Amino acid sequence: MYYEECFDSPHYETATLHVPASAVDSYRNAPVWKKFVHINGDAGGEAMAFDLEADGIYYVLNKKDATATVVNYSNSNVFIYGTPQYSGDIVIPEAVTDESGKTYAVTAIGNYAFSGCSDLSSVSLPNSIVTLGSHAFFLCKGLSSLSIPRSVTTVGENCFDGCTGLTELSFPEMLQSIGNEAFSSCVNLTDIYIPQSLTTIGQDVFRWTAWFNNQPDGIIYAGPFAYTYKGEMPMNTVIDIKPGTKYIADYAFSEQPRVVQVIMPNSITAIGTRAFYFCTGLESIEMSDAVTAIGYQAFAGCSSIQDFDFPNTLQSVGISAFGGTDWYDKQPNGLVYAGPVAYHYKGRIPDSTDFIIPDGTISLGDGLFYGSERFSLEDNYEGLLSVTIPNSVRYIGDYAFLDDCTNLQTITIGSGVEDMGNCALGWVPNLTHVTINEGVKLIGRHMFSGCPNLKEIIIPNSVEVIKYRAFAAEDVYGQTEDPACISLASVTIGNGVKAIEEFAFSGCTALTEITCLATTPPVMENENCFDNECYETATLFVPAEVVNIYRNAPAWDKFNNIRPIDSNYLPSDVNGDGETSVADANSVIDIVVMGGNGGHTRAPAYEGEIVGDVNGDGEITIADINAIIHLITTGY
Repeated sequence: MYYEECFDSPHYETATLHVPASAVDSYRNAPVWKKFVHINGDAGGEAMAFDLEADGIYYVLNKKDATATVVNYSNSNVFIYGTPQYSGDIVIPEAVTDESGKTYAVTAIGNYAFSGCSDLSSVSLPNSIVTLGSHAFFLCKGLSSLSIPRSVTTVGENCFDGCTGLTELSFPEMLQSIGNEAFSSCVNLTDIYIPQSLTTIGQDVFRWTAWFNNQPDGIIYAGPFAYTYKGEMPMNTVIDIKPGTKYIADYAFSEQPRVVQVIMPNSITAIGTRAFYFCTGLESIEMSDAVTAIGYQAFAGCSSIQDFDFPNTLQSVGISAFGGTDWYDKQPNGLVYAGPVAYHYKGRIPDSTDFIIPDGTISLGDGLFYGSERFSLEDNYEGLLSVTIPNSVRYIGDYAFLDDCTNLQTITIGSGVEDMGNCALGWVPNLTHVTINEGVKLIGRHMFSGCPNLKEIIIPNSVEVIKYRAFAAEDVYGQTEDPACISLASVTIGNGVKAIEEFAFSGCTALTEITCLATTPPVMENENCFDNECYETATLFVPAEVVNIYRNAPAWDKFNNIRPIDSNYLPSDVNGDGETSVADANSVIDIVVMGGNGGHTRAPAYEGEIVGDVNGDGEITIADINAIIHLITTGY
């Protein structure tokens, strides 16, 4: 703890702090912690939050991917007094081996791995490292030497924040992302190289660094980014971005009322979040012909802009990108376009509207039918009953129908959709029918989150991935009370699906029938793709020739009931009379207890099926007696 305000003053006197017995003295002498009057060493043994320790370095192992992440002793986001701390010169190996002899490539420095290690002087990283996590070297004040390997692609937020001993850093041409405040407060960092490969950069990355302080006033560039403007901007400033620049960073010129004109080279492909937010004096923009993306509120509040010349390359437009501009205010009610992008529906939709997006539209903007938190409070979409998305649309933006389409019941998705933003069709409370045409490539993140009345979904063969929480509930964009697809009873997964990401169907408590047409079981990220209740009660139908493959596939093997598609065969119909009854229960008991044949013999419906194997585990046991009794009494 760095501040006494972490706890209220009375707590230090009245609360009891329980810590491991071996750490009591350390806590009693530690800054701030020593203010606790009552410190008891009864917290039990020192639980190890790491999987492997080798040469004084702690690792968490990913057995599935055979990768290792360097962590601190407690694998937490704070340093715990009384636990080991890294110090001196650290050499990270390219790989480590566990007790079984399995080798793991060391690919990441975890979040907070070296955080607060003030006695750390140098770290040697191997070429296997891909990620430097959030706060990985936070407040490593003694760190003076660090060589970044060519393999690193990601630097997390606050990664080197407060590393006052660092004077130079050079990143490889593989680097793609730098998080917020990554080098903040590196007061002696005078030399830093950012490569042209960078595609994402956060806010305040160079705040309070010697490098930033030494830059002349004007536009500051970081690799391919026009990053920010340093110093006081003169009246009637023209922002003339240098050729070769690819991106305008988030908040780059935000709230600069003295800028009147922006000239972009044709190398610019993306304009970041709030890049020109409330530049109230901005009147003229020469936009790049290569721009594909304009971020959230990029030009919001630029009240003097009367016109935009949008390029045909534009594919993605953020929520309220042009809200409060003179250009937007002059647009008539209805669907407002930014180039080929359906940017936003302005005004009130008439009652009982079946809305067809015009053919030729390339993408649907973020928040297309989302009216909240905008510059205009006149948007109203309660009259929208159905939406048809044409085959020309390739992208559906974030939160396209979020929350405000309260009466929308039917959506038809054209065959051209290749990508979807977060929660693209989510939080539509009365959505009941969705048609996804063949050609769609994926089911996006949170695509149907918060659609509690959706009962059935057929995922076409063209889909390859079902993304994270596609049908699940979660706090998305402040929507904390909406459920998952709790009425979803039937799902058909096309034969092209190769992967299902975490929690894809979490919370879909009504699921009773899942049909997967893929002859190779899609890779499930882990067992939480479906709820445990679903594994126990739902029936999984798969091609007959691969039933046993599914029964042995990771995660899929958790389904208790796996059956062939298009088969009327009932393994619970032991006596062959076409129904499951008490007579069949008696037959299963006869097989298990007496070793009989259940009073009936016939050829199995497909290879590998066992008559009387009610739970589908490949054998007839007491569990099948319980299963058939449950089936008879409950109906499932």
